[in-house]
Amino acid sequence: MPQDMTVIRKGFDGLDISYPLTISDDFAQVLEECRAISEQGSGQIGGFNINGVRMQVAESGARGGYRYRCDSGCGSPFGETWFFKQPSASADAWGVRVSCKALPLALDGLTAVRARIEDTLAKLGLDYEPGTESIARVDAACDVLAPDLAPDRINFVSHSRSTVKEITDTIIHVSGRSGRVESIMIGKNPNREVVVYDKRAEVMATHKPFWWPIWDDALAAKGLPPLDINDRRASAVWRVELHGSERP
Repeated sequence: MPQDMTVIRKGFDGLDISYPLTISDDFAQVLEECRAISEQGSGQIGGFNINGVRMQVAESGARGGYRYRCDSGCGSPFGETWFFKQPSASADAWGVRVSCKALPLALDGLTAVRARIEDTLAKLGLDYEPGTESIARVDAACDVLAPDLAPDRINFVSHSRSTVKEITDTIIHVSGRSGRVESIMIGKNPNREVVVYDKRAEVMATHKPFWWPIWDDALAAKGLPPLDINDRRASAVWRVELHGSERP
């Protein structure tokens, strides 16, 4: 690796898991009441606390027949997004789905996040049997400090039928501004996808300051100085993400 490129951290960045579980009628009633509060549009968000498990319930569900969409982080970047299907004789077996957020995976690691999910299932009265779950999506990421990196499509090897277009549903997506390429996407989601993009620019634009101390701690562990947030060249972090997912 060139001397002007330093791997800061690498690990899981996203994880979706489906479980062959069905919520009880009593729990469904709690979720329905919470959803009704959120649907009112008065600014109130319905939520519950069961055995120490707190979640907010959104006003709408999600694709795949999930009537209830819940946030165990209660509006924060922590926790997970939980999806529940309403119990019924016609519902398929996969009644629970969990989408892990990036921050807990970065701070706690995969093992701790999986353990927290299983503990939550138990507290919600869902009898999870290890090994019965299905991994629906896995994202892995590598953050690189690369001040001189300038992604060029010609350096990316892809299938001969791949095209370059500035829309999100093509095989390869390249986007940028002011003449500087900020991201190159190869593949398509759902399925397999590789993305290289300017993570610093995304952090600045989306106001996710929690990444700075994560990167600084990782650099300190390598004996390197912290990033200078005010100097783009000294904090030009690029991310390589690999996505693998099933079709919904």
